[in-house]
Amino acid sequence: MIDLMKYLSENSYPGRGILMGLTSDNKAVAAYFIMGRSVNSRNRIFVTEGENMRTQAHEIIRTWAFYTIAKSLYHTGNIPWKDIMICGFVLAKPGEKISKSKGNAKLTPQDLIETYSADVIRYWAAGARLGTDTYFDQKEMQDASKRTITKVWNSSKFVLSHLTDFDPDYVPAVEVPLDKWLIERTNETVREAGRLLDQYEIGLARKVIDDLFWKDLCDNYIEIAKERLYEPDVHGAEERKSAQAAIYYCLLNVLKLYSIYVPHLTEYIYQKGLREFVGVPSIHQTLWPEVEAVDEKLIRFGEEIKDAVSLMRKYKSENNLSMRSDVNEFVVDGSREFEGWFQATEKDLYACSHAKQVIFNYTEE
Repeated sequence: MIDLMKYLSENSYPGRGILMGLTSDNKAVAAYFIMGRSVNSRNRIFVTEGENMRTQAHEIIRTWAFYTIAKSLYHTGNIPWKDIMICGFVLAKPGEKISKSKGNAKLTPQDLIETYSADVIRYWAAGARLGTDTYFDQKEMQDASKRTITKVWNSSKFVLSHLTDFDPDYVPAVEVPLDKWLIERTNETVREAGRLLDQYEIGLARKVIDDLFWKDLCDNYIEIAKERLYEPDVHGAEERKSAQAAIYYCLLNVLKLYSIYVPHLTEYIYQKGLREFVGVPSIHQTLWPEVEAVDEKLIRFGEEIKDAVSLMRKYKSENNLSMRSDVNEFVVDGSREFEGWFQATEKDLYACSHAKQVIFNYTEE
C-alpha cells in the first residue's frame, strides 16, 4: 500500500489545496474521496492485502460504507473488505450518544484514563455487543471493571507465589483429575473465545473469559485445591506439582486471553512472574494454544464437583456458618462413571469443606 500522506504532499491532484489546508486528523478521511479519481488502482488505495474488516458505527452504513464500497469497485474493481464490524454508540442518556459538540459528557476520555486507568476503560468498553448502544454508567465501570482487574492482580500474585519452585518441563507422576479439569476448561475457553473473536463478538468473548477466570479458577479451583498447594506433606509432593502445573497453565492462558482487553496489567504480571518460564519477550508476542478438541467427560466431572461445592457453601450460608466452619458431613452427588475421579479428589473436598466425613452418593446414568 502506498504511503498516503507522502503521496498527498508530493503529487498534484484535484482538491490538493483544500486537502493540504486540513488538519492531519481530517486528511485521511478527505483523501478517500479526493484521491479516488486520481490514484491508479495498482496502488490499492482502498484494498490492502490481508485486510478483510472495517469497523464503523451503524448510522453511516448508507453513506460512508456505501461510498467506500462503490468507489473501490469503480476505481479498482475490488471490494475494500469482506466484513464490516458495526459498533454501537456510547450513550450519555437514553437515545443520545456522547458527543463532544453537545458537551454531554461529564469527563473527557483523558480524565477517565487518569482517574481509572486505560485498562479499566478498555475492559469496560469491550463489554458491548455488536451493533448495540451502551449507556455510560461511571459507577458500573468503576465497580465491575475495577473489581475484575483488581481480582486479576490479586489472584496472579497468589498463583505466582506458588510457582517459585515450579519447573514447566517437569511432568508430575500424579495427575489429579481436578487439575486436568482446569486445563480442559482453559482449553475450552480458548477455543470458544477464539470462535467469538473470529465473528468480531468482542463482548461475548470477554464474557466467556470472565466465566473461566471468576467461576472456575478463582471461585472454585483455587478454593478447592488451595490446601494441596500449601501442604504437600499432607496431600503429597507430586499432587502439589500437579496443582502447580494446572494453575500455571490456566493463569498464563487467562492472561493471554485478557491481554487484548487489559494490555498493561497483563504485560506487567507476565514480566514479573511468567516470562522466565515462557521465554517470549512480551505476552503480546505469545500465541494461544492450538485446541483441536476438548475432553467433554472432564468438563462434566468438573461441573459435578462445582455443583457439590456450591451446595455445601449454600448450606453453610443458610445456617449462618463461615466457609471455614466444621461440618459433620459433606454429601457429594455424582455420576458413577466418575467414581475414580471423585475418590482421587477426596482430600481436596475434605480440605475445602472442613467436613468430618465426605460421603459420595453415586447415580447411574
